Parts: sequence; structure tokens; C-alpha cells
Amino acid sequence: MRVGLAYKLTLFLFLVGPFFVLSRGIEFYYAIDSNSSHRIDNLADLHWKSYSPGNAINMGYNINSTIWCKLEYDVLAIGNKTIWIFDNIHLDSISVYFRNKPWSVLGDRTRNHSAFFNIQAIPLPSIQDTERVVLFAAVKKQWTHIDFQMDLANSEVLQKNSNSELALSFTFLGFAILWLILIAYLFLKTKKKWYWHYLVYSVAGIIYVFTNMGILRDFVFPGFLYFSEIRIYSSCYWFLLMGAFLSHTIQHALISPVNYRIFTANQYVILGLSFLTIFLLFTGHFQLLSAATKAIYVLFLMNIIGFIVALIKALKLKQPMAFYVFFSFIPHIAWGLYIVFHAAGLFPFPLSLGNINLVIMYEMAFFGWLIIKDYIEAFRKNKMLQEKILADEKETLHFIELARIKERRQVSELLHDKIGVDIARTIHSLELGNGLVAKSYLAELGRDIRNLSHTILPRELEDGAF
Repeated sequence: MRVGLAYKLTLFLFLVGPFFVLSRGIEFYYAIDSNSSHRIDNLADLHWKSYSPGNAINMGYNINSTIWCKLEYDVLAIGNKTIWIFDNIHLDSISVYFRNKPWSVLGDRTRNHSAFFNIQAIPLPSIQDTERVVLFAAVKKQWTHIDFQMDLANSEVLQKNSNSELALSFTFLGFAILWLILIAYLFLKTKKKWYWHYLVYSVAGIIYVFTNMGILRDFVFPGFLYFSEIRIYSSCYWFLLMGAFLSHTIQHALISPVNYRIFTANQYVILGLSFLTIFLLFTGHFQLLSAATKAIYVLFLMNIIGFIVALIKALKLKQPMAFYVFFSFIPHIAWGLYIVFHAAGLFPFPLSLGNINLVIMYEMAFFGWLIIKDYIEAFRKNKMLQEKILADEKETLHFIELARIKERRQVSELLHDKIGVDIARTIHSLELGNGLVAKSYLAELGRDIRNLSHTILPRELEDGAF
């Protein structure tokens, strides 16, 4: 019995032991430096916490905090995972240290770019022996909350994922440009303000997406250092413009006047607070900045709820546009609720940034069908109206021609039956030598010609009767 138990225990350790050792060969830790007072040479007194990849590190809003991350690994344990990744591309900076010396720096506040699209990636140092390697990273995000995950990854897998996301992003880019051209064309053709409002809203949304995905930073303005702010403000103004557009589309003011007044007031307050946050940001009043930002999130939440209530009322009234708005913009509303709840820490699970691409592409496809349908219907009605106008003009010309023929016939009969007889009577009187009678005939002939002239061109026509 004892021999059998020892044999089984030895066999278990032989089979499972290597995996147990490897699983402990890579360890992550993090610690919060509330005042950013620590440097690479005085990290011993920080309160380090163990970290498991896949969990989000979220310390909420901060003023001037740093999150220190530590990666410990045995060279043999990492295998082909040679990249230390941070999934939030909008961190201000990630300063990595190896053997207490700077190793790599990435982030929005730096001019260094990740080798892979849409992820912060730091290559591990090449170590030939089997020593225990320790890397430190100081992660900073001066404004808004710090929210990220970290892990080790294989460079080939990252490159494959990067290529896929690039393809999706540039597909969206081409689709979005064509879409904007179409909306601009429809606006120029119809001069309808509805198309103009939708065009402005769409431009704001595309700027937000391009900033959110890192396209503007990586491919358009690689030296610009304030994309974190552009991302936040473009999302704010995008949602403001979307709220105004959708409110107008469902006739919010008519179906729920009180709700609409509250909604509009919130819109203006959010706009004012956004300008205030810009001032607070550049003057360094981060406590007030945090309070103003939280107030904006609360007002956005109120507006989202208020709009949902108005939309439900519009659906009950069977308003046609309400159905299109519901099916087209429900993903946007869900995304807005996610942003608010995630910022408040009520939804700790991060969503992929690529999801916003899919949200907007869905809206463009579904709502685009409505816009094109609306234009085709307007074009069809316009064509029918033009055909009716041409038919009316043709009928009018026909009646004018009939009237002209009738008038000519009357003039011809008058010339033949009246004036012709008067001329013959005058000539006959002159032949008989009866001058007085001939003179009276000539006077009567003059009156007949004057009456004929007035009949052909009445004074009312000369005075602009028509």
C-alpha cells in the first residue's frame, strides 16, 4: 500500500510538476503610487498586489497618480511570449525599466509608437541564461480613470491580430468616406437641413472613432500629443450632436414637451461644462476637473434615459421615424450607457474599441437605407410633380391655341361681314356721287376698326390684367 501510494505520488509530480513550475514562472504585480512620489530606486515600500491576466486594473479618477506594474519571469517559462502588452492605447505613458534603467517608453504623451496596431506592446529584453528577470513599468494617466489589462503575448499572434484590426479599421475608413460623400451630395441636391444635421453628426462620430482606434495618431498626426483629450471631447460632442439629431428626428418637442425642455437644458449644460473642463485641464485644477467630468456623465445618463422615454412614447404613437431610430441607434444608446457605467466603475468589464466601428457601420447600413429610401421617394415625387407640370403646360398651350384659332376666326368674320360690307357701301356711294353718305359710311368704318382693335388687344391687357 505504501509503495503504491509513493509510486502514484511520484508519477503525479512527474506529470504535473513541470506545468506547476511553469505556471509559477511568470508573475504579475501592481501597486498604486497615489502622489507619483516613487522612483525606480525606491519602490520597496509600495503595497504590491498580485495580478492575474484578464482582470482590469481600474483605480478610478485620479489627480497625479501612477500605477507601478512588475513582471517577474524565468526565461524558460515564457516560451515564445516575448511581448509585454497593455491593452489601453490611450494611457499617457508607460515607462518600462530593466535592471533599474530605462528600457522603453510608450503612450499618448510620448512620440514613441507601438509596433502593433491598437495595443501598447513592449518587447522583452533578450536574456541568454536562465536568470530570473524583473521588469517594472510606471503607468500614468493624468486625466480620467486608469483602466487597463496586461499580459504576455507572442509577436506573431499580435502581428496577425494587428493586421486584422487594421484591415477592419481601413474598411471602415473607406466606407465612412463614401458615406460622407453621399450625405453631402444629398444635402447639396435637396438643401434639406436634416441631411446637414446628419452630416455634422456623422463627421463628429468618425473623428471619435479614428481617435479611439489610434488611426489619427499612428497614420495622420504621429507627433501630436493630446489625442487623449481629443478622444474625450470628440465623444462628448458626438453624443451631443447625436442627441440633437435624434431629438429632432422623432419630433421630441411635440410628443413630450417637458421632457424635451429638460433634455435641451441638459445639452446646453453639458456643452458649458465641457468648455469649463478645458479651462480646468490647462490650468491644472484636477479636483474640479474630476467633479465637472462626473457631472457631465450624470447629465448624459439623464439625457439617455429621457430620450429612451421619449422614444418609447413615439413608438406607442406609431411614429414612423421612431421605428427607424430605434432599430438604427439602439447600439449607440447601449454604447453610451456602457461608457457612463464603466467610468463610474459599475461595469468593470472592458469592451473592445473595435466594437464602436461595428456600431457605427451598423447604423450607417440601417439608417443609410432610410436616408436613401427618403431621397428616392423625394426624387420620385419630384419627378411626378414635374410630369404633372409638363402635362398642365401642354394642356394650357392646347387651350391657348384653341383660343387663338377662335379669335382669328372671329376677326376674319368681322373683317368679311362688317368691314368688307362698309367698304363696298362707301365705294358705291362715291360712284353715285353721294359724298355725304360715303362720309358717314367712312366714319362708321373707322368706329368698326377701332372696336376691332380693342377686341384684339383690350386695355386691360395693356394695364397688366394677367
